[in-house]
Amino acid sequence: MNRTARQHFVPAFYLSQWAVPEERTGKLKVFDRTNGKSWQTTPDGVAFVRDFYTLDIREAPQAAEDALAKLESIGADAIRDLVANNLLPNDDSMRPLLAFVAIQATRTLRVRENIDRFYSDTHMLLLGTLVDEPTAFAAHARTVEPGISDEDIVKLREQSRALLEKPGTRVCMDQTTLINDTLKMAAEIEDLLCLRQWQLCISPIETSFITSDDPVALDFERGVEPSFLNSPGFGRKDTVVSFVLGPRHLIIGRAPVPARRVREFDTQEVAGYNTRAAWNAARFFYFRTSGFEFTGPTGDVVAGPNELLRLPEIADHSDD
Repeated sequence: MNRTARQHFVPAFYLSQWAVPEERTGKLKVFDRTNGKSWQTTPDGVAFVRDFYTLDIREAPQAAEDALAKLESIGADAIRDLVANNLLPNDDSMRPLLAFVAIQATRTLRVRENIDRFYSDTHMLLLGTLVDEPTAFAAHARTVEPGISDEDIVKLREQSRALLEKPGTRVCMDQTTLINDTLKMAAEIEDLLCLRQWQLCISPIETSFITSDDPVALDFERGVEPSFLNSPGFGRKDTVVSFVLGPRHLIIGRAPVPARRVREFDTQEVAGYNTRAAWNAARFFYFRTSGFEFTGPTGDVVAGPNELLRLPEIADHSDD
């Protein structure tokens, strides 16, 4: 039996920074960008899925959750020190913090769904190719079942074709494979993050950053236009990586060396980042009960969250 029913893809300790009081039993606000609804809850009550990290291994089903708990503990210490000192660690001490950012970039619902969709699309394409080629299908069938008869191969091919033509058919990869892929991806991203130069951005006391269910954001540098075949990436020099550490602290990683390692944001800059964070959310974003600022349709600073739905980018997404 699983030790826990709720397994968070955004850690509760991290979300508790937006709660009042700042603990896991405190209250923070949640905004659903798909329908405009907002409500209060605790950090433990959001950003979780039942058995999200449970492995299909009888001997150690909670091994992944245990490993993530250790990484979260290290990340929590790194965030706590940075927030207390308002300073970035030196280069050698940045890795624990960046390891937390890397695992957070890969553990979200959106990433899990993308990996699962990749496996499904790949296997469906392979099966479709085999079904269209009788000789190749027969050869593949005999590698799986050496003694299969010609009649059974014909029957299997017909069944496979019917399956492909059935609406909604997809391949579901086992969860252990999906989790292993996530952890491998996080290790690769961590190395790429360590090659970047990082800057700490601090909001004014009277304003705060928001966070979301997909809190690691990638954007192009100014002047680079995104397209269907051109998107930002962790290994690209023209990409800016950002992650909100807490309500007043944001880190930004670039390939070029920034002018200052610590920078104080004004309210307009905080509002601009909050707007970007809302766009990046898969569905939900989280903020303090006092609300937050974002950039309105005319470029002015507006109080959120309800007015956020007036933005074209948010409104277009609300029907997804």
